[in-house]
Amino acid sequence: MIENLFIFSSDILNALFIAVVGALIAFLAGEILARLLENFLGKAFARFLANILRLAIAIWAVKIILDISGAAGIAVILITVLTGSFALGGERFASDILAGTKLFTTRPYTVGDYVSLAGHKGKVINIDIANTSLEGVRGDKIIIPNADVMDGTIINQSAVEGQLISILVPLPTGEDLEIAIKAILDELKDFSDLENPRFAPSVTSNEISFGYIKLEVRAFVREKIDYGPDKTRLMIQSVSALKKHGIALKN
Repeated sequence: MIENLFIFSSDILNALFIAVVGALIAFLAGEILARLLENFLGKAFARFLANILRLAIAIWAVKIILDISGAAGIAVILITVLTGSFALGGERFASDILAGTKLFTTRPYTVGDYVSLAGHKGKVINIDIANTSLEGVRGDKIIIPNADVMDGTIINQSAVEGQLISILVPLPTGEDLEIAIKAILDELKDFSDLENPRFAPSVTSNEISFGYIKLEVRAFVREKIDYGPDKTRLMIQSVSALKKHGIALKN
């Protein structure tokens, strides 16, 4: 019985040694591959391929442990997996990894895009296997778990040219609506530098209340995030156009 215990202990030590060596090889190989591919594929995709290589080495190490150590190897693997699961956040970490893999395969956005993810807006500055990082409107860094990204709606503002902005202008019903709209459109004909006709400014109205018509003035701008200054400029030019034609606004 003592002899069997000694053999089992020896198998555990062998398994532990292989596990440590395998982890070291996986780490070094992943770092080397990431650095070699970073200039060609970008940091995010290089890290993704490095993690795939690490996973392959880990599977190879597990096979060696099972071939050499048998039951003792299984015990080591179970302990390592359980410990790693608690250390890495278990199910949550796995969800982020799976979501990150899907992001890399579908590529709904890339570094440099302006997006809205999980209720946050900003410029994508980094994508890794577990998280996506944004630079927010105020210059802050927003780190979003990839599982949260995939659970919500992804809006990629960089996928199309231009960003729609709009303002509301209350106009008394006694004023000439046709003249007011024409005056605003003439004033805004050079508002945007986007040449596509579908980006031309427009004026719509679908609400009348308390003696006033609410005009919605729409225009496109190139700025993707902070378009506050452009909305102010749109308001100033629209109001100026109405005043030039003697059209009164709501008091």
